[in-house]
Amino acid sequence: MADRSNALLRHAAFHEAGHAVARLHVGAPSTPVEIDVSGAGLSHGTGESWKCRSDGQYAQWDLLTVLLAGPVAEARVRRRSLTAILFTSGQGDFLQINDVLAGLIENGFASEKSGWERVESEVREIVRSEWAAIEAVALALLEKGVLTGAEVEACCAAVRAPAGEGVNAAGVRHG
Repeated sequence: MADRSNALLRHAAFHEAGHAVARLHVGAPSTPVEIDVSGAGLSHGTGESWKCRSDGQYAQWDLLTVLLAGPVAEARVRRRSLTAILFTSGQGDFLQINDVLAGLIENGFASEKSGWERVESEVREIVRSEWAAIEAVALALLEKGVLTGAEVEACCAAVRAPAGEGVNAAGVRHG
C-alpha cells in the first residue's frame, strides 16, 4: 500500500487505528484491521457478542468507547470537528453509537445528552493519551493495508517499549 500522501488512506488508517487501540484500552480482544485503496476501512470483530473486561452497562460504555474512538482519531488527524466526521466517514459508527446509547438510556443508565457528553469526554482523553499507539498502528496500516490483531498489539507494545526498542512498519519490535 505505502501511499502515505493519499489523504483518504491516511484518514481511514487513523480512523481504524483509533478503533483498534481503543479495543485494547478497554480490554477487548485485538482483531484485524484493514484499509483499501478507496479509503474504506474495517475493524474486524470477533464474530461473537461484545466482550471486554467489564460487565453489564460498563461493557456497553466500553463498546461506545471503541465505536467513537475511530471518528475522534480521524477528526484529530484531519483537524475537523467530530460532528463533521460522524456525519460523513463516521456515519456507520454514529448509527451504532446511537443504538448502544439508546439501550443505556432505556435502562436508565444515562440521558441522551449526558451519555454523549460522558463518552465523548472519555474517548477524547483516551485518544490523547494513546496517540502514540494510534499513530504507530495507522502508519503500519498505511504500509501494509491489513494488520492482524497480533500486529496491532505489537505496534502498541512497541511505543510503550523501553528506550532503544522500536517497531518497524510491519509492527514487529526491534532494537
